[in-house]
Amino acid sequence: MVTKRKKVETFIKELKEPENYPGFILWQASNIWYRNVKNELKSSGTTFTQFTILMSLIYLSRQNEHINQKQIAQHAKLDTMMTSDVLKTLESKKLVTRSQNQDDKRHKSLKITQKGIDLIFEIYEHVNQADISFFKVLENDMQELIDPLEKLIRTNYDKIYIDSEKS
Repeated sequence: MVTKRKKVETFIKELKEPENYPGFILWQASNIWYRNVKNELKSSGTTFTQFTILMSLIYLSRQNEHINQKQIAQHAKLDTMMTSDVLKTLESKKLVTRSQNQDDKRHKSLKITQKGIDLIFEIYEHVNQADISFFKVLENDMQELIDPLEKLIRTNYDKIYIDSEKS
């Protein structure tokens, strides 16, 4: 019979270096990237999630007049409840408005306000520069990073977000 202590010792002995786990490397890189972007947004009093939701709202409104919270969550790959909470914050900051969707009474239509647009104009270039600076080291290898990340998103998004909302 293998003791609990022996199992722990075996586990520790067989454990790979953290750098051998792709999820750990992705997590480290995303944390460093996020810290850079967070520093750029600090002076605006905006979080990256708020910025992302505002940008999604702008992007989606190019194709549709009536944008709802579920569409934003799916576009940004965010949890719908978190999206709802952040939208409440953005509404309290007068960066977005909610109104009854006349075409679909089940949903509220979201619109970015002029104050929200002004904020995006103010901070977009800072966030973009943080991206450029962070990814500059990849130079011509950028597509070699983007392609597998997009594949991971396409393969796992439904399983993680859509399926979890059904249950």
